[in-house]
Amino acid sequence: MAEPTLKDVLAAVTAMRAEMATKAELAKLDAKVEGTISKLETLDAKVDAHRAETQAHRLETEKGFRELDRELTKHAEVHAALEKDVATLKRRPTRTAARPARRR
Repeated sequence: MAEPTLKDVLAAVTAMRAEMATKAELAKLDAKVEGTISKLETLDAKVDAHRAETQAHRLETEKGFRELDRELTKHAEVHAALEKDVATLKRRPTRTAARPARRR
């Protein structure tokens, strides 16, 4: 095989340059990557803020449900006592409309 000539070497270098990205293209790509990373960081911050807000809302809702449960439990206790009183009253004999006068 014959030694490559200067023309062959220049043609090979030109072909390689055409295939390789230039520094300007790499700089553009780096800038796009940095922009994408920046957007991802912003999105991560928004997601974290939303998670914190959601967690706070869940805790507030849980607290509200506990308070509602306590209130309903008290109501149920009062209701049970009233039902017991009604049952007791139903067992009593009925009173007549006219009562005899009391003698002294």
